[in-house]
Amino acid sequence: MPDTVATGVEEASDLALLPDGSFITISDTQKELSITDRDGETTVYELDGIKGKTTGFEAVTFDPERQHYLVVSEDKAKMYRYDSNLELLDKIDIDIDGSDNKGVEGMTYLPANGSPTGKPMLLLAKEGKPKELHLLDPSGDGKLQQLELDSALKGALGDFSGLAYDPVSKHVFVASEESAMLAEVEITGSKARLISTHPLVDASGNALERVEGIACDKDGVYALTENDGLIHRYSR
Repeated sequence: MPDTVATGVEEASDLALLPDGSFITISDTQKELSITDRDGETTVYELDGIKGKTTGFEAVTFDPERQHYLVVSEDKAKMYRYDSNLELLDKIDIDIDGSDNKGVEGMTYLPANGSPTGKPMLLLAKEGKPKELHLLDPSGDGKLQQLELDSALKGALGDFSGLAYDPVSKHVFVASEESAMLAEVEITGSKARLISTHPLVDASGNALERVEGIACDKDGVYALTENDGLIHRYSR
């Protein structure tokens, strides 16, 4: 994979990985989900069940156990669940207010061996006012479980704009658009603790602008920038 891959997605708003290594991206304006392979070939799928002119999509992930695609609309405060053929299964209300444009901005799937509950969970990030992290069952059943953030994590990032589970460390990466920063976070029980921070920069050393999503696998970390729809690769 080159250092950057162009997705071609307009107003790209989040990033996730499929088991085969392909990237999932969404747009907060288009009713579409795009899948981009490591060579930059993108396939676009139209998503149904969305009312209104814009989607407000700000978070996406993939549930490998159920083979479901999960997409959250920030302003509608809903999670849309699609099957492996991207047919809409249901809509789930998410009790995180996004009316001030500070709602859900990222989501990642935690496997059982990387989840504080010992079973697969979704981790959702609220962008700000205040910054929050919540656990939710991938089925959408049950209530959100808010995590307690330590003071170092609260102070390190200006906002939360993306989430990714790291299968190597079993920690979580949290991205910040405002700070152009990546934080490594350990989740134990109901607490989230800052481990380290890393600047998000381009090949010239300039801070990335408008980081809207991140993904992670055993080879590296990937950051999505909104304005140009580029995926930036960081090797371990």
